[in-house]
Amino acid sequence: MVGKSAISSVNLRRQLSPSPMDNKTYAIRMQAIITHRSEVSKKTERHRRKCLEQMYFELSEMHVHNVTLESRQEAQNRRDVAHIVALQGQGQSAGIRLRHVRGGDDPLLWIPDAVLGALNSFHLGEEQYWEKLHEKVVLNRPTPDSL
Repeated sequence: MVGKSAISSVNLRRQLSPSPMDNKTYAIRMQAIITHRSEVSKKTERHRRKCLEQMYFELSEMHVHNVTLESRQEAQNRRDVAHIVALQGQGQSAGIRLRHVRGGDDPLLWIPDAVLGALNSFHLGEEQYWEKLHEKVVLNRPTPDSL
């Protein structure tokens, strides 16, 4: 049986300012999605790290450096930070800076959940939600060892 083991998405906000003196900020919102599909497993944290590793690489390639993750338990947040530090120690994902934010403190954190819900529905045969969103997605890629 194939199940959704881990899936990661970020809502990207690029700040564009017409001039340094202009105090207006324009945001372009996009979705970058990394998925990992595998046999049903209890190793969801490992699969999540694999998704994040791929996501950090892709974001680095897109010159996105500030990554906001929804905070979870404090120990899990520390593992996220340790993971990016280890990757950067290996010369990967240079320039990526993580911050954790409570879901209720950043209203945009619900967007990845909604997009992933639409993608999961698509994999289950309900295409109508994904069809409305897929054109907004700039990257949709599985991890290298995904089914």
